[in-house]
Amino acid sequence: MIQQGEIWWADLDAPVGSTAGFRRPVLIVSIDKSVLTELVGRLPHKHMAAVLAGIDVVLGR
Repeated sequence: MIQQGEIWWADLDAPVGSTAGFRRPVLIVSIDKSVLTELVGRLPHKHMAAVLAGIDVVLGR
């Protein structure tokens, strides 16, 4: 099971236009689990808290 704060490598198709492509770390993007290839690590709690606070700012919460 993938958990919040984990960072994974994902093998994505070649980029088209401005979309992301190729192998890249994935943090907050929603993608199909089948493209995840390797767990890179996990964000420390203080960094994850900062990411979540930033998302709240962007969403106007």
